[in-house]
Amino acid sequence: MKLKFSFFCFFSLFALKLFSVDVIVAKIDIPYKNLITPSNIFLTQIEKVPEDCKPITIAELKKEKYYSKKYLQKDKIICHDELERESQNKVIFNFGSIQIETNGKIMYENDEYIKIKRDNGKIEKIYKDGRDR
Repeated sequence: MKLKFSFFCFFSLFALKLFSVDVIVAKIDIPYKNLITPSNIFLTQIEKVPEDCKPITIAELKKEKYYSKKYLQKDKIICHDELERESQNKVIFNFGSIQIETNGKIMYENDEYIKIKRDNGKIEKIYKDGRDR
């Protein structure tokens, strides 16, 4: 009898481990627009993931930098829709021997100036001859 019970317990623990899903959980409260780092998350296994959540994986976090789109509470599963990737909008200005790299997106360019839109929404006009205005 004890052998059957111990076999059943072993099998049930194995089955729970087999059907569990690896998810990333917030170790601390993560503020808005904060970088997700290994120091503020941990990996755990759960049996069932909520239907509206596609959990992020460790491989994705190692490949790219992610920032929180909203306030993430402690001990909650981190989903894809709660994170955003680091913006790759970079503009390189070549003024002969000087190159300047800045964050933003080119909106308009002609022979005289370039208009870029910064990440914060501000529009900046940079003249190609180096003057401010």
